[in-house]
Amino acid sequence: MPLVKNFIEQGIKLMQINEYLRSELVRAGFAGIELQRTPLGVRITLKTSRPGLVIGNYVYRFGKIA
Repeated sequence: MPLVKNFIEQGIKLMQINEYLRSELVRAGFAGIELQRTPLGVRITLKTSRPGLVIGNYVYRFGKIA
């Protein structure tokens, strides 16, 4: 059961991250995220229709979060 519980917790965290980013990146046309877990850490890929807005306006704000 611990494996199932861990899987569910990861899904809940992913959903919370997705909801937060969707509310913050409305103007950028947020389409989703892709998480890749590696031995060195986690790589987060944001999918947006207007990446220039994310790079220009939001990088500083998300840098403080990370």
